[in-house]
Amino acid sequence: MRIERSDTVRRPLADVYALLSDQARVTEWREDVLASERLSPPGDLDGARYRETIATPFGSQTATVQLSVDPPHRFGFEVLDGPLRPTGSIELTERGADTDVRYTVDLQPLLKVRTPIDDAAEKFLTRSIERSLARVKALLEA
Repeated sequence: MRIERSDTVRRPLADVYALLSDQARVTEWREDVLASERLSPPGDLDGARYRETIATPFGSQTATVQLSVDPPHRFGFEVLDGPLRPTGSIELTERGADTDVRYTVDLQPLLKVRTPIDDAAEKFLTRSIERSLARVKALLEA
């Protein structure tokens, strides 16, 4: 399944990129992330791994996330462990003084056929993406 949401942030691309690339601030704009700890050595974000504690409908879950970054236009991520292993990206496009933000998450069904757990995961991820976009917008446009 693919979930995709877009919005426009009334701030320059550099400001949006700065917020998203500051992993110490991830809990400010992703309400489902309770904690994030870098596992890989300090340095570039491309290829960096983080351990995230995420609030889910099934309780707190811990997952290892690997980033792939193409500054300043794209953040990709892949969840490497845990019960759900989505992949996705946040793509930034400059639109004059504003920035278009497109947040996409892909998740494969847990089994060969779709189950109620897949439905719940889709609902959770959709809500998470929508709220994350709203928080990025609120933080940067305040």
